[in-house]
Amino acid sequence: MATDLQRIVEALLFLSPEPVSVAELAVACEASEAEVDRALDALEGVLADGGRGVVLRRVAGGHTLAADPVAEDAARRLLSKPRTPPLTQAQAGKIRAYAISDTKRLASAPDIPTADEAGLAGFHISLWSALWVPKGTPKDVIAKLNAAVMDALADPSVRKRLADVGLEIPPREQQTPQALGAYQKAEIEKWWPIIKAANIKPE
Repeated sequence: MATDLQRIVEALLFLSPEPVSVAELAVACEASEAEVDRALDALEGVLADGGRGVVLRRVAGGHTLAADPVAEDAARRLLSKPRTPPLTQAQAGKIRAYAISDTKRLASAPDIPTADEAGLAGFHISLWSALWVPKGTPKDVIAKLNAAVMDALADPSVRKRLADVGLEIPPREQQTPQALGAYQKAEIEKWWPIIKAANIKPE
């Protein structure tokens, strides 16, 4: 019978999009690394018969759950199928988009009003992503990476794909490490007081 720790470890591996080390699992489970190792060994045995359709894999960076060999082809076909993003569904009339939570309308969906225009003044939440490098990375390396990213973001096919899923690319002058640092600082200053006031803790 599976122990509570074994079930927790399995759930964490299922939820994580990347391999998880024993040390990370131990911290999350509030258990010793030896206990996590035993739970992993037991879990590997349980999954080895393929009864659940997944197997435990030990890879660089830790452990992960992967499709059982019997299910690999089916999993590959499913994951290779293009997914229709919500914005495309809204544009097709399949769902209704009430507002954009940015301060301005999307160029790819100009008919959808902003939250301000829809009557929810001040509701501004933007999802954004960026690339970081370890502290101490040489400036010339950073410059080369930044130039490569800027070139990619200038590619028409890349721009179209991002626009299709509702993402907007910042102007070229805002695609620099300095601009990213300033934006990140502003976001921290905006959200940190709200996080503290709501007593939000990492889990």
